[in-house]
Amino acid sequence: MFEKLLQEVYSHEESEHSRPRSIEEVLQVSINPDNGGDPLLFPFLLLEAKGEKGPENFEHMEIQTSFPIKHALKLQYDLLKTRGNTMDVPGGPLIWFLANRGEDWIVYAGFVHEEDGRPNYWIQHLWGGNITGLDGAMQLVLIVDYILDWARDIYRPNILRQLKMLSSSNMNDAMTLGFDPDVYSLAGEVQPWMEEVEAQNFELMPDEMLSPPQSDAASVTHDEEPLDPLARFKTHHGLVRDGRYIESRVRALFLTADNARTFFEDFDNPKKAMTLARSILAALNRRCVVLESGDVLKHIEDKWTGTEQQRPNLARKESRVYAQFRVSYYINHAWEQVRELTYLAASEDARETLIETADFRQVVRRRSRFNPPKCSRDDILGTIELLLKRSVRQDFVAALARRTFMLDIESTGIDPQSPRDKFISTSAGLISKMVLKVDKDKKSPGVAMQELVHAVYEKYRIGKREPSEPFLRVSSRVDLDGRPLWRDWKAGDELPKYESHLDKVLVCADVMNAPFLPKNSDQKLCMFVLDGKGVAEPFDITAKLLWFLFKNEIYGTVRKGRVYKSRVNWRDNRVEHFFRMEKAGELLKASAVELRSGIFEWIKAINSPPESLEPQV
Repeated sequence: MFEKLLQEVYSHEESEHSRPRSIEEVLQVSINPDNGGDPLLFPFLLLEAKGEKGPENFEHMEIQTSFPIKHALKLQYDLLKTRGNTMDVPGGPLIWFLANRGEDWIVYAGFVHEEDGRPNYWIQHLWGGNITGLDGAMQLVLIVDYILDWARDIYRPNILRQLKMLSSSNMNDAMTLGFDPDVYSLAGEVQPWMEEVEAQNFELMPDEMLSPPQSDAASVTHDEEPLDPLARFKTHHGLVRDGRYIESRVRALFLTADNARTFFEDFDNPKKAMTLARSILAALNRRCVVLESGDVLKHIEDKWTGTEQQRPNLARKESRVYAQFRVSYYINHAWEQVRELTYLAASEDARETLIETADFRQVVRRRSRFNPPKCSRDDILGTIELLLKRSVRQDFVAALARRTFMLDIESTGIDPQSPRDKFISTSAGLISKMVLKVDKDKKSPGVAMQELVHAVYEKYRIGKREPSEPFLRVSSRVDLDGRPLWRDWKAGDELPKYESHLDKVLVCADVMNAPFLPKNSDQKLCMFVLDGKGVAEPFDITAKLLWFLFKNEIYGTVRKGRVYKSRVNWRDNRVEHFFRMEKAGELLKASAVELRSGIFEWIKAINSPPESLEPQV
């Protein structure tokens, strides 16, 4: 990827008559001499080692490496200051230096400090220790591990984006960076290890916007309802849920002429506001539809949750709105089904504020390609209605698979009534409609959009209090009735014999790295009642658990949380959600023996006197 970018033509020459040059001709990219081998491009780490009994100490090593550190910092600094590179790199150029004399190690950081427009190169001592002891050795391992994660997930993408900026006059194209095939740990099924950087795969986002997601904690817990007839089956080993319950959520960022400036004035650093504005523009440029006004969004939220909050002047009625939508199904920490509608929207007036804040007004004005398709109010509300009318079983399977959908516009042909010129190709006469598509692509614009909206939501969320800022749209509702139990179901219908085993479904799911779990909600097993009765006797639950043991089968999913994204089984849009227990060991991180043991213990607890969920002292 580096080689390809360095061969691109530099597109920011001062004179239009200058000879075209490649980026490699404009920039110095390596500090090592051309000795015929592969050059070391933009190095970020220097090592120096001396023998324990040698005469040279750490002061000698600092002197020896001072010039290489300066030259490596200068490579980054010159790239940052090259004409055409407007990217903001938080903290500026950075170099790591590790020095050791025998078992004694010191870690330094080199950085650039500007005074009166001139760069000064500083080296700062960060850590020192002896690795003969366990503590010192582990500290050094953690430091090196952090440096490698930083280099892969932050430093390398930043360098690539800056090089891409130099080869492109289109800011939006330069902001987008696809999959990097040269990084082995990001190949295949392995995803970024740092969840905070996931949103940066496509866009740039301010560091202060990203925080551990706590919004997945139970917002409506069944156990808080004293009349829940299934609460008595909850033990340390498992619990029972009525599969008809599903929480409908809205999480949205809607910028208008009235709130956009307020939104960006909340940033102390103008560069962070600029970066976020560019991210929003990039997300809308990659995929969005045009709505006739902000009132359409009100109707969408009212239909989805029934709790649309009345806020005056959200958008002027005559102002069009650009919006991108994504729908996600999942099961949260408290074993509750959730269907979440996430959208990013900006009125036409607010888009001008975004362009101004992003600081590339001239670039955007020269472009005429931003012409997203229009979507009527009836079209999008009809699509929302189709989602809300899905059966209980369809939504349950979607939650198990963590299914994500996008709402997009698709052409259905040419309107025969529209005027056309046979010699001119035009899209003016095309008939389009809104369609619902499974959004499986890990590089989908919806992934970055959803991360951006959630980051803003978490920034303004305080504890369990939902944000009330005018640019955030937050609402929820727990739905029970109004959906068929399965496709073509009518009141009074019973399950066919060949589907009678689907009356109750046993699911296994673990939650990792979630210290904010609601109390007593760490059960790995949950049985969902899907027959619509909502009540059960101990004999019914016991018989069903024994049935799953006899069949040696189980369903599995992931309860949404802050998890290690490098693990295959924590992906959205999972291909499998029904397993033989022997295979569950690999995909659900629980062996068949552990599963059977947990089910047996749950059966014993159900048929024993009530046990306390409080920890024993």
